[in-house]
Amino acid sequence: MEGKVALGFDFGTYTTKVSFLRIGKQAKPKILSISDYSDKQSGLIYSFVSKDFSKIGYDAWKEYKEGKDNEVIYGFKMELDNQESYEIAKRFLKAVFDGAVKILEKEGYKVDIENIRFSAPNSWTLDENARFLKLLQEIIGGGKDIVVREPYASAVYYLSDEIFEKAGEKALIIDAGAGTIDTLLVEITDNKDEPIKEVEGSYKTLEKAGKYIDKKIKEFYNLQSLYEAESLKFLISYKFSKGEKKISIKEKNYYVERKEFEEECMKEWIEEYKRLLKQYEKYKPDYILFAGGLSAFYLVRN
Repeated sequence: MEGKVALGFDFGTYTTKVSFLRIGKQAKPKILSISDYSDKQSGLIYSFVSKDFSKIGYDAWKEYKEGKDNEVIYGFKMELDNQESYEIAKRFLKAVFDGAVKILEKEGYKVDIENIRFSAPNSWTLDENARFLKLLQEIIGGGKDIVVREPYASAVYYLSDEIFEKAGEKALIIDAGAGTIDTLLVEITDNKDEPIKEVEGSYKTLEKAGKYIDKKIKEFYNLQSLYEAESLKFLISYKFSKGEKKISIKEKNYYVERKEFEEECMKEWIEEYKRLLKQYEKYKPDYILFAGGLSAFYLVRN
Protein backbone atom coordinates (compact mmCIF):
# COMPACT_ATOMS: atom_id res chain seq x y z
CA MET A 1 0.00 0.00 0.00
CA GLU A 2 1.18 3.50 -0.81
CA GLY A 3 -0.03 7.04 -0.37
CA LYS A 4 -0.62 9.70 2.21
CA VAL A 5 -3.04 9.32 5.06
CA ALA A 6 -4.46 11.70 7.63
CA LEU A 7 -4.82 10.68 11.26
CA GLY A 8 -7.88 11.28 13.40
CA PHE A 9 -8.09 11.00 17.19
CA ASP A 10 -11.51 11.01 18.83
CA PHE A 11 -11.50 11.54 22.59
CA GLY A 12 -14.95 10.60 23.81
CA THR A 13 -16.62 10.02 27.16
CA TYR A 14 -16.39 6.23 27.05
CA THR A 15 -13.58 5.52 24.60
CA THR A 16 -10.79 7.07 22.60
CA LYS A 17 -10.54 5.97 18.98
CA VAL A 18 -7.77 6.36 16.45
CA SER A 19 -8.37 6.04 12.73
CA PHE A 20 -6.97 7.11 9.39
CA LEU A 21 -8.34 8.46 6.13
CA ARG A 22 -6.57 8.01 2.83
CA ILE A 23 -5.87 11.28 1.07
CA GLY A 24 -6.75 11.05 -2.60
CA LYS A 25 -9.09 12.32 -5.28
CA GLN A 26 -12.17 11.57 -3.22
CA ALA A 27 -10.71 12.30 0.18
CA LYS A 28 -9.37 15.78 0.84
CA PRO A 29 -10.73 16.68 4.26
CA LYS A 30 -9.20 19.41 6.37
CA ILE A 31 -10.98 18.00 9.42
CA LEU A 32 -11.69 14.39 10.28
CA SER A 33 -14.37 12.67 12.24
CA ILE A 34 -13.55 9.19 13.31
CA SER A 35 -16.88 8.29 14.87
CA ASP A 36 -18.06 6.20 11.92
CA TYR A 37 -16.04 3.60 10.05
CA SER A 38 -18.39 2.66 7.22
CA ASP A 39 -16.36 4.59 4.64
CA LYS A 40 -14.20 2.12 2.72
CA GLN A 41 -11.44 4.72 2.55
CA SER A 42 -11.01 4.84 6.30
CA GLY A 43 -10.10 2.38 8.99
CA LEU A 44 -10.05 2.01 12.74
CA ILE A 45 -6.56 1.47 14.08
CA TYR A 46 -7.50 0.86 17.68
CA SER A 47 -9.87 1.88 20.43
CA PHE A 48 -9.24 2.12 24.15
CA VAL A 49 -10.80 3.46 27.33
CA SER A 50 -10.59 7.23 27.62
CA LYS A 51 -9.86 7.12 31.35
CA ASP A 52 -6.53 5.44 30.58
CA PHE A 53 -5.28 9.03 30.70
CA SER A 54 -5.34 8.69 34.47
CA LYS A 55 -3.51 6.24 36.69
CA ILE A 56 -6.81 4.90 38.01
CA GLY A 57 -8.29 4.45 34.55
CA TYR A 58 -7.61 0.75 34.05
CA ASP A 59 -8.80 -0.21 37.52
CA ALA A 60 -11.95 1.88 37.09
CA TRP A 61 -12.77 0.19 33.78
CA LYS A 62 -12.06 -3.25 35.23
CA GLU A 63 -14.38 -2.56 38.17
CA TYR A 64 -17.02 -1.25 35.77
CA LYS A 65 -16.94 -4.48 33.73
CA GLU A 66 -17.02 -6.56 36.90
CA GLY A 67 -20.19 -4.79 38.00
CA LYS A 68 -18.68 -2.38 40.53
CA ASP A 69 -20.04 0.96 39.38
CA ASN A 70 -17.45 3.68 39.42
CA GLU A 71 -18.38 7.19 38.33
CA VAL A 72 -14.78 7.93 37.40
CA ILE A 73 -15.37 6.09 34.12
CA TYR A 74 -17.69 8.94 33.07
CA GLY A 75 -17.02 12.56 32.23
CA PHE A 76 -13.58 12.09 30.69
CA LYS A 77 -11.48 14.82 32.33
CA MET A 78 -7.75 15.33 32.20
CA GLU A 79 -6.62 17.31 35.22
CA LEU A 80 -3.93 19.13 33.31
CA ASP A 81 -3.52 21.77 36.00
CA ASN A 82 -1.81 19.10 38.03
CA GLN A 83 1.74 18.62 36.70
CA GLU A 84 1.83 14.92 37.51
CA SER A 85 -1.45 14.31 35.65
CA TYR A 86 -0.21 16.46 32.77
CA GLU A 87 2.93 14.35 32.39
CA ILE A 88 0.94 11.11 32.55
CA ALA A 89 -1.41 12.38 29.84
CA LYS A 90 1.49 13.57 27.73
CA ARG A 91 3.34 10.24 27.89
CA PHE A 92 0.16 8.33 27.15
CA LEU A 93 -0.88 10.46 24.19
CA LYS A 94 2.64 10.41 22.73
CA ALA A 95 2.64 6.62 22.90
CA VAL A 96 -0.72 6.54 21.15
CA PHE A 97 0.43 8.96 18.45
CA ASP A 98 3.76 7.21 17.85
CA GLY A 99 2.04 3.83 17.83
CA ALA A 100 -0.52 4.91 15.22
CA VAL A 101 2.18 6.37 12.97
CA LYS A 102 4.26 3.20 13.27
CA ILE A 103 1.31 0.96 12.36
CA LEU A 104 0.53 3.00 9.25
CA GLU A 105 4.14 3.27 8.13
CA LYS A 106 4.45 -0.49 8.42
CA GLU A 107 1.55 -0.74 5.96
CA GLY A 108 3.30 1.58 3.54
CA TYR A 109 1.45 4.78 4.37
CA LYS A 110 3.01 8.15 5.04
CA VAL A 111 1.24 10.18 7.70
CA ASP A 112 0.50 13.76 6.66
CA ILE A 113 1.22 15.74 9.83
CA GLU A 114 -0.68 18.78 8.54
CA ASN A 115 -3.86 16.73 8.33
CA ILE A 116 -3.86 15.47 11.88
CA ARG A 117 -6.99 16.47 13.76
CA PHE A 118 -8.14 15.80 17.31
CA SER A 119 -11.78 15.72 18.34
CA ALA A 120 -12.52 16.58 21.97
CA PRO A 121 -15.73 16.02 23.97
CA ASN A 122 -18.27 18.79 23.54
CA SER A 123 -18.74 18.86 27.31
CA TRP A 124 -15.25 20.33 27.75
CA THR A 125 -14.92 23.98 28.63
CA LEU A 126 -12.87 26.40 26.56
CA ASP A 127 -10.22 26.33 29.26
CA GLU A 128 -9.98 22.55 29.11
CA ASN A 129 -9.70 22.67 25.33
CA ALA A 130 -6.91 25.25 25.58
CA ARG A 131 -4.89 23.04 27.93
CA PHE A 132 -5.52 20.04 25.71
CA LEU A 133 -4.37 21.95 22.60
CA LYS A 134 -1.16 22.96 24.38
CA LEU A 135 -0.49 19.33 25.24
CA LEU A 136 -1.08 18.16 21.67
CA GLN A 137 1.14 20.85 20.20
CA GLU A 138 3.98 19.76 22.47
CA ILE A 139 3.60 16.18 21.28
CA ILE A 140 3.40 16.69 17.51
CA GLY A 141 5.62 19.77 17.42
CA GLY A 142 3.22 22.52 16.43
CA GLY A 143 -0.09 22.87 14.72
CA LYS A 144 -2.91 25.41 14.83
CA ASP A 145 -6.61 24.80 15.44
CA ILE A 146 -6.04 21.06 15.51
CA VAL A 147 -8.72 20.46 18.13
CA VAL A 148 -12.13 20.38 16.43
CA ARG A 149 -15.52 19.61 17.86
CA GLU A 150 -18.01 17.06 16.78
CA PRO A 151 -20.36 17.10 14.95
CA TYR A 152 -18.75 19.61 12.55
CA ALA A 153 -15.89 17.18 12.08
CA SER A 154 -18.37 14.46 11.13
CA ALA A 155 -19.83 16.64 8.40
CA VAL A 156 -16.46 17.16 6.73
CA TYR A 157 -15.63 13.48 7.10
CA TYR A 158 -18.79 12.44 5.30
CA LEU A 159 -18.09 14.99 2.59
CA SER A 160 -14.87 13.15 1.75
CA ASP A 161 -17.01 10.43 0.21
CA GLU A 162 -18.78 13.01 -1.98
CA ILE A 163 -22.27 11.85 -1.11
CA PHE A 164 -23.76 15.31 -1.63
CA GLU A 165 -25.07 16.22 -5.04
CA LYS A 166 -25.09 20.01 -5.26
CA ALA A 167 -24.35 23.26 -3.48
CA GLY A 168 -27.15 24.55 -1.30
CA GLU A 169 -28.17 21.18 0.09
CA LYS A 170 -28.35 20.91 3.85
CA ALA A 171 -27.38 18.07 6.15
CA LEU A 172 -28.34 17.53 9.76
CA ILE A 173 -25.51 15.89 11.68
CA ILE A 174 -26.51 13.90 14.77
CA ASP A 175 -23.49 12.94 16.86
CA ALA A 176 -24.83 10.65 19.56
CA GLY A 177 -22.24 9.69 22.13
CA ALA A 178 -22.05 8.59 25.73
CA GLY A 179 -21.83 12.06 27.26
CA THR A 180 -23.97 14.18 24.93
CA ILE A 181 -26.01 14.14 21.75
CA ASP A 182 -24.78 17.03 19.62
CA THR A 183 -26.57 18.24 16.52
CA LEU A 184 -25.60 20.68 13.81
CA LEU A 185 -26.95 21.79 10.46
CA VAL A 186 -24.45 22.39 7.65
CA GLU A 187 -24.91 23.70 4.14
CA ILE A 188 -22.97 22.48 1.11
CA THR A 189 -21.05 25.16 -0.79
CA ASP A 190 -19.36 25.25 -4.19
CA ASN A 191 -16.16 26.48 -2.58
CA LYS A 192 -13.57 23.66 -2.79
CA ASP A 193 -11.47 25.17 -0.01
CA GLU A 194 -14.46 25.40 2.32
CA PRO A 195 -16.94 22.74 1.14
CA ILE A 196 -19.39 23.21 4.01
CA LYS A 197 -20.50 25.97 6.30
CA GLU A 198 -22.36 25.88 9.58
CA VAL A 199 -25.87 27.23 9.58
CA GLU A 200 -25.69 29.96 12.20
CA GLY A 201 -27.40 29.11 15.47
CA SER A 202 -28.02 25.48 14.52
CA TYR A 203 -25.66 23.82 17.01
CA LYS A 204 -27.60 22.14 19.83
CA THR A 205 -26.74 19.74 22.66
CA LEU A 206 -28.77 17.20 24.62
CA GLU A 207 -26.91 16.22 27.77
CA LYS A 208 -28.99 13.08 28.29
CA ALA A 209 -27.13 10.60 26.13
CA GLY A 210 -25.64 7.11 26.40
CA LYS A 211 -24.64 7.16 30.05
CA TYR A 212 -28.04 8.63 31.02
CA ILE A 213 -29.85 5.82 29.20
CA ASP A 214 -27.61 3.23 30.88
CA LYS A 215 -28.53 4.61 34.30
CA LYS A 216 -32.26 4.62 33.47
CA ILE A 217 -32.12 1.00 32.31
CA LYS A 218 -30.18 -0.02 35.41
CA GLU A 219 -32.72 1.61 37.73
CA PHE A 220 -35.83 0.50 35.86
CA TYR A 221 -34.81 -3.17 35.56
CA ASN A 222 -33.00 -3.27 38.91
CA LEU A 223 -29.71 -4.39 37.39
CA GLN A 224 -26.50 -4.85 39.32
CA SER A 225 -24.24 -2.61 37.24
CA LEU A 226 -24.07 -0.01 34.49
CA TYR A 227 -22.02 -2.44 32.43
CA GLU A 228 -24.95 -4.87 32.51
CA ALA A 229 -27.31 -2.01 31.59
CA GLU A 230 -25.17 -0.97 28.64
CA SER A 231 -25.12 -4.55 27.33
CA LEU A 232 -28.91 -4.76 27.68
CA LYS A 233 -29.30 -1.42 25.88
CA PHE A 234 -27.72 -2.75 22.71
CA LEU A 235 -29.52 -6.09 22.93
CA ILE A 236 -32.78 -4.15 23.20
CA SER A 237 -31.79 -2.02 20.24
CA TYR A 238 -30.94 -5.03 18.07
CA LYS A 239 -34.09 -6.96 18.91
CA PHE A 240 -36.55 -4.08 18.73
CA SER A 241 -35.10 -2.78 15.46
CA LYS A 242 -35.90 -6.21 14.02
CA GLY A 243 -39.54 -5.73 14.96
CA GLU A 244 -39.65 -7.87 18.11
CA LYS A 245 -42.08 -6.77 20.85
CA LYS A 246 -40.64 -8.65 23.82
CA ILE A 247 -37.19 -9.88 24.85
CA SER A 248 -36.69 -12.80 27.19
CA ILE A 249 -33.64 -12.61 29.46
CA LYS A 250 -33.59 -16.24 30.56
CA GLU A 251 -30.56 -16.10 32.83
CA LYS A 252 -32.17 -13.21 34.72
CA ASN A 253 -35.69 -14.63 34.53
CA TYR A 254 -37.41 -11.47 33.31
CA TYR A 255 -38.77 -9.89 30.15
CA VAL A 256 -38.28 -6.55 28.44
CA GLU A 257 -41.40 -5.39 26.61
CA ARG A 258 -40.99 -2.73 23.97
CA LYS A 259 -44.11 -0.77 24.95
CA GLU A 260 -43.14 -0.69 28.62
CA PHE A 261 -39.53 0.18 27.81
CA GLU A 262 -40.48 3.14 25.61
CA GLU A 263 -43.46 4.46 27.56
CA GLU A 264 -42.08 4.13 31.07
CA CYS A 265 -38.32 3.74 31.04
CA MET A 266 -37.53 6.00 28.07
CA LYS A 267 -40.50 8.40 28.06
CA GLU A 268 -38.66 11.46 29.41
CA TRP A 269 -35.66 10.92 27.13
CA ILE A 270 -37.82 10.40 24.02
CA GLU A 271 -39.68 13.65 24.67
CA GLU A 272 -36.47 15.65 25.07
CA TYR A 273 -34.90 14.08 21.98
CA LYS A 274 -38.00 14.90 19.94
CA ARG A 275 -37.88 18.52 21.13
CA LEU A 276 -34.25 18.70 20.06
CA LEU A 277 -34.97 17.42 16.55
CA LYS A 278 -38.13 19.50 16.13
CA GLN A 279 -35.97 22.62 16.10
CA TYR A 280 -34.64 21.57 12.69
CA GLU A 281 -38.00 21.09 10.95
CA LYS A 282 -37.98 24.61 9.52
CA TYR A 283 -34.67 23.95 7.74
CA LYS A 284 -35.96 20.90 5.81
CA PRO A 285 -32.56 19.12 5.67
CA ASP A 286 -31.77 17.02 2.60
CA TYR A 287 -29.71 14.53 4.59
CA ILE A 288 -29.51 13.22 8.12
CA LEU A 289 -26.10 11.82 9.04
CA PHE A 290 -25.39 9.85 12.20
CA ALA A 291 -22.13 9.56 14.11
CA GLY A 292 -21.11 8.29 17.54
CA GLY A 293 -21.61 5.01 19.35
CA LEU A 294 -25.16 5.75 20.51
CA SER A 295 -26.27 6.21 16.89
CA ALA A 296 -26.62 2.42 16.81
CA PHE A 297 -29.42 2.71 19.40
CA TYR A 298 -32.73 2.22 17.57
CA LEU A 299 -34.52 5.13 19.27
CA VAL A 300 -31.87 7.60 18.10
CA ARG A 301 -32.47 6.71 14.45
CA ASN A 302 -36.22 6.12 14.64
